Amino acid sequence: MKTSMLCLPLALGIAALVGCSGTTAAPVVKTPGVVVAAPDPSIRQAPAPEASDFVSFEAAPANRFTRAGETGEMTIRLRVGARALKNAPKAPVNLALVVDTSGSMEGEMIEDAKKASLALLDSLSPGDTLAVVAFHSRAEVLSPATRIDAKNAAKIREQIGKMKAHGTTDMAGGLRAGIDEVVKGLRADGVNRIVLLGDGVPNNESPMLGLAQSAGQSGIAVTTLGLGLDYNETLMNAVAQRSGGKFHFVRDSGAVASVFKEEVLRLKRVVGKNASLKLSPGPGVVIKSVVGLPVSMSGTDTVVMLGDMSEGDQRDVIVRVAAAGRRAGSVVELFDAAVGFDVTNGFASAHIEERSFVSVRATADQEELSAGRDLDVERSAARISVADRIVQAIAAARAGQLVQAQAMLDAIEKDAKRAAKQLEDAELLEKANSIPALKESLPSLVQRAEPAIMPAHAGPVAPSLPSMPSPAAAEVVMKAQASAVRTIQGM
Repeated sequence: MKTSMLCLPLALGIAALVGCSGTTAAPVVKTPGVVVAAPDPSIRQAPAPEASDFVSFEAAPANRFTRAGETGEMTIRLRVGARALKNAPKAPVNLALVVDTSGSMEGEMIEDAKKASLALLDSLSPGDTLAVVAFHSRAEVLSPATRIDAKNAAKIREQIGKMKAHGTTDMAGGLRAGIDEVVKGLRADGVNRIVLLGDGVPNNESPMLGLAQSAGQSGIAVTTLGLGLDYNETLMNAVAQRSGGKFHFVRDSGAVASVFKEEVLRLKRVVGKNASLKLSPGPGVVIKSVVGLPVSMSGTDTVVMLGDMSEGDQRDVIVRVAAAGRRAGSVVELFDAAVGFDVTNGFASAHIEERSFVSVRATADQEELSAGRDLDVERSAARISVADRIVQAIAAARAGQLVQAQAMLDAIEKDAKRAAKQLEDAELLEKANSIPALKESLPSLVQRAEPAIMPAHAGPVAPSLPSMPSPAAAEVVMKAQASAVRTIQGM
């Protein structure tokens, strides 16, 4: 167990940034009826090393002291990293590729989607499992979950070639079918994943988040790719986040193949599956939020899903807590933190944890409070908070709350500029300077119908179609949202 003595009131200029962040998800519920395939005996199993051989886990404060006698909010950065494992056998992959083949994909986009799907197939190894699902007006399983060998790979290639663009967008049906295929071959000794490619808005998005939550609870992360400028960026990010997956914005269909290949490479380098953080608060301490990430509650513990961790991954998790005032010199026990994950890479099946205890010290000495600041942690907290607030503003605009969203961006810009000056952070200043263009582009997310002018004697008036946003404005929004998500995800 690692123990660290930590304390931190966030600097005044940064408090406004962090104070508006944090989300809460429903408690985790185990999915019934899921049968996990036994480990493949052909894959060499090695004894599992200690947790510290797999991950690095560090806790650091924005300040080593908190003001004595005052109830205050404090911020902790938890930095989780995945180590490279030498000579470790690679875990098998159990993957469902779910591809949008609706009418909007017609032409170059569907041809690029086929090429990308073939490139993904070629990136997999013998013994991996692949299912291919297309969705248009309905979901269609082109190739059910199949263990790859030379013969089966040829059959899958043939089925991929049958993709054609037509119909509407039953994305929920496609995701459901993808989950069903992965569940059929769920592997305790491998990585279970769905890759979802979509270029538009689903016919019915209401089941999507529930499906993503269910997938995550079954150990199946969903990586989402938003293609072009017409998809729902808020939904695609939420699907990835709820399941423990990653979100990607792909502007041009020609780039899908490279993203698919990178995703397979990440799958081959996964060292810990279904990673999560558990935060157990100390006496008189309340965990206020985990910035930018959905959480669930298990009794008094706060649980944060991190998903799979690949070699070289590193992400910062910003936790805000509140604690009652203590006398000068006393130690404030903030929380116990544990990062847990399932071992993969051919090691013996196990769930292991790395733990840390986080505390702070109260002081009435202003010099100690000033000297205790950690600017690197403050910068991390400020950047992630700004990113989270940008994602929230875009989501508000997407929901039709344009005035509120633009007001949110005004506040974010002001807070970010102040923090950038205090922290001497050029990256944060660049982000602040990009916000006016984003604010100007937000109306592209709001469907506006111009009233039709008809003669008085005309019959019933058909509803007019929403005006299309300018591609330039839509691209500004998509890029801003994707950049913010990368900051939160640590990509």
